[in-house]
Order: sequence, then C-alpha cells, then structure tokens
Amino acid sequence: HLLGRYKDAESEIAHDLAINPDGHFGLEKYHLALLQYLSREADYQLCHVYVDEFTESFLTGHGDYVRADSALEPRPMGKPNDTSGDVADIRRLLNGTNRTEQTDVGGLMAIVASEQGWPSYRLKWNLGTDRNLEDGVAYMATLNRSQPAAFVMLGIVANKSRNNHLAMAAFRKAIELGSPQKVILEEQIRTLSRRRSPSLGSTVAPLVIVGCLFVGFCCVCRWMWKAIRRGDPSVAM
Repeated sequence: HLLGRYKDAESEIAHDLAINPDGHFGLEKYHLALLQYLSREADYQLCHVYVDEFTESFLTGHGDYVRADSALEPRPMGKPNDTSGDVADIRRLLNGTNRTEQTDVGGLMAIVASEQGWPSYRLKWNLGTDRNLEDGVAYMATLNRSQPAAFVMLGIVANKSRNNHLAMAAFRKAIELGSPQKVILEEQIRTLSRRRSPSLGSTVAPLVIVGCLFVGFCCVCRWMWKAIRRGDPSVAM
C-alpha cells in the first residue's frame, strides 16, 4: 500500500480477511474497500466513494444529510459497461463555469457509477450498515493523511452523524489534497454552512421564562408563609 502497489496490497488484505474476517477489530474491511477504490482507474474514482454503499447519496443527496438507508444490499456484479464517453461529458461539466450544470452533474455521475460496477467487497459485506463504520473510516483517514478519498469518506460519515464542523473540515481537506470530486464537495460544504445552530435567543428565552415562573412561585410561597404566621383568615380558607 505505502509503495503504491494497490493491486498487490488488495490481494494480501483480501487473503488476510479470508483467514480472519474480524482482523484489526473488524476495521480491516475498510482497508480492503479503500484499496479496491485506489486500484481502479481515474474514471471510476471520480464517480465513487470508497465505502461504495454511500456513493449514490453522496453524488445526488440534495437533503441536509447523507442518508443511511442509501446503503444498498450487495448484488452480483456484471461486466462493467464502457462509460468513457459519459465520463468525458462529466469532466467537461465539472471544468465548466455554469454553476447550475455543475450542481446537477451529480445525478449523471451516479448513473455512470451504477454502470461501472461495484467493488467486490460488497459481495460479502455491507459496510453502510456495519457497526464499525465510524471507527473504520476514521482509522483509514488517520493512516492515509495524504489520500483525499479517505477524507471524503470521513466527511460523509461526519455528515451522516450531523457533525457539521468535522464534515466541512474533512471535505475542505479532501479539496486541499486534490480530490477529483471538488465540485461535489464544494456543494456539500455550502449545504452544511447553511445549517443554522439554534440561536442564542431561542435557547435563552425559555430559560428566562422558567426562571421568572420559579421566582414568582417563591414569592407567592413566601407571602403565604408570612400570612399564615400572622394568622390571616383569607389564607386559611
């Protein structure tokens, strides 16, 4: 892996996982997924994320968060179709200046991704619903600090967990490292930045109301206690 021999590394890790599927506390599956991504051609890498169950929602998600239910069940892979012409169109759109076209290109990328086939790890596992998803993705980002794909996936998982700040930081790091998915990442960052945390006023106002009610209650209790001590008949009634 460190020497850039991704195919050889993939073969070794796949053999290790055949012996012990729970290697490295169940995190080694993410290493295999990343290697199967890195060993593919540039056209494939453009249209996929390495935990492939989240490719479609990353490319087409127009809502606030990447949806966990976008992680699909594995299916047998057929022979990938030739998508070189479509990818050429995608690169033209991504390199253009039309913001609307750039925003809509994710849908075309998702279609191309489905034609390119799925990585073979999906025949055995569904990492999208794996209990080690967050730990596995964080582990890969820690070990591959110069690999943009690792930070794209870190941002997706942070986005899914509604950790806005980590998601934006991870996406910016991926752009800084030269991710080919820069346009998609920039749109994700804009979406994340539009999310508003509860305003100070909306947080403080209920506390002020509760505080005033509490103080009022204490005052009434104090008045009643004094009245009782004075023997006020209206209080006794």
